[in-house]
Amino acid sequence: MQKIIDQFFLNYEKFLLTGFSMIKGDYEKRNVLKDGELIKVAVFNRVKNGYFKGFNSNGTLILLNADGLLENINMG
Repeated sequence: MQKIIDQFFLNYEKFLLTGFSMIKGDYEKRNVLKDGELIKVAVFNRVKNGYFKGFNSNGTLILLNADGLLENINMG
């Protein structure tokens, strides 16, 4: 357990200073969604349909909805 805690805090201070941009590249590499892929996202009691357009600088999912508008979907 101590090894897991040590790994978590290894770059934690840097993450607090730089934010999501520190891990964005790695996050995007590990992402399985493809740009333009049709997806469904459950947001509380609603399901949003649209096309995956990536992540913004805060890590929020960007969804292109049926109206042609970009929506930022942030959960958690």
